[in-house]
Amino acid sequence: CQVKKINFNKNVFFEKLPAITNNEYQWACQLCDHFLNVHPDDNQAKKLKAIALYALADMQISSNARHYYLTVAKELEGKLD
Repeated sequence: CQVKKINFNKNVFFEKLPAITNNEYQWACQLCDHFLNVHPDDNQAKKLKAIALYALADMQISSNARHYYLTVAKELEGKLD
């Protein structure tokens, strides 16, 4: 099975991403994942996903889940070795 890559228009994608402002952080992460699959080096998408991950981490009561979100966010920001 071959997956067809969608040609995302970057400006339209980020203008139409109200998920973060609507506190829909999980949805924002998923949308950024789709965009990053096509444009893996896009810093704006990485930054938006990191913001959403930090917000998800703040809502967690599980220390494992919180640590996971923080680790992935820091990795996206290049703060991990």
